[in-house]
Amino acid sequence: GVFAQPLPSDPAQIEHEDAATREVLGYLHGNCAHCHNASNNSMSPLDLGYAGALANLIGVETEGSGQASGIRVVPGSPEQSVLYQAMRGKSDDPELQPMPPIGVQVRDAAAVARVKAWIAKLPH
Repeated sequence: GVFAQPLPSDPAQIEHEDAATREVLGYLHGNCAHCHNASNNSMSPLDLGYAGALANLIGVETEGSGQASGIRVVPGSPEQSVLYQAMRGKSDDPELQPMPPIGVQVRDAAAVARVKAWIAKLPH
């Protein structure tokens, strides 16, 4: 009786022709979309679920008071991308909130490096 609906036996698989993009979408979906899912109960209007993450990130300005002003993902420029800055947890901008905001003592260096490399290779 814990779940009102049975769990799906075959969850949707993340599909994209680019392997690096698939990996980043999977990471964001599994590690960020539980808060960033644009639901009424969400902590953020930003949806990072695999189906909409790219449209919500690439070349899109940040919105709301939860994050520093800027572009979420600047193709070819990780250092200018708010997503990368937030994930690495370091910035000179006092408005930038490290992500995730709580419960993380050590950053996932491999994931941060993967996101950085992915942003760097995006066509600009």
